[in-house]
Amino acid sequence: MTATNKLLFEYMIDTYKSLCTEFYDLDKPLAPGDELEYYLNQIQLSSQPVLEPMCGTGRFLLPLLDNGIDIDGIDASEHMLEKCRIKAGEKNLHPQLYFQKLEDMRVERVYGLVFLPSGSFGLLTEYSMVSRCLKNMFDSLMPKGRILFEISKPSGFTEMSGEDIREVFRDDGSKIKLSTKSTFERSTNIETVICTYEDVVDSNVKNVETEIMKIKYYDTDEIRDILNANNFEKYSLYGGYSGMEAIDSDEMMVVEIIKSN
Repeated sequence: MTATNKLLFEYMIDTYKSLCTEFYDLDKPLAPGDELEYYLNQIQLSSQPVLEPMCGTGRFLLPLLDNGIDIDGIDASEHMLEKCRIKAGEKNLHPQLYFQKLEDMRVERVYGLVFLPSGSFGLLTEYSMVSRCLKNMFDSLMPKGRILFEISKPSGFTEMSGEDIREVFRDDGSKIKLSTKSTFERSTNIETVICTYEDVVDSNVKNVETEIMKIKYYDTDEIRDILNANNFEKYSLYGGYSGMEAIDSDEMMVVEIIKSN
């Protein structure tokens, strides 16, 4: 293994590998219409260029780019980025994609909007990492630029465990089977999910990948405490995509941070 390949191997995250990426893209090939429309509207209210950290296979980035938006993407999974490049090539699109972790982000431009859709922010589970990622995104903004990200509340969760099985099918009839075992810790509001992906061809398992994912949920007071502790002076919490101030009954919130100058 060359020094470069070793560095890339050590850098790559332990989730979103090849079977996970393929499952994700087959299961969620398109961004939800209401969510895509929301972010398109927000982009139209912002200056460009735009940055999407954790862009994955490009289900938001590519349709936005196809709509003429000047947008770059970042992801820590090379498998996800390679799939994004393939899909972009099929549409004759050429996005600037960075193979980076958000906490180590280094970009070449400043942005009018940085956004993380679909709860991707919840994949940051450690306070120090959350703070570092928020700082990196904030530092990449131009004056009056904005950060938008979604968080989910732990409503309805108790100390629990659960199991689930799902399958997605390829065009040739083979499939990927996903088995999950999840636990939730109320003291931290973190869900831990053990994911086992099986590549099944003619009823035979050809390959198996196991990944452990952690997802952070936020009470309203907790996210406010984090924003205040990181000295963000101008921020708002909205109830879903409504644009209205968040209330206790909202299960999902959009957080907006504005850079004054």
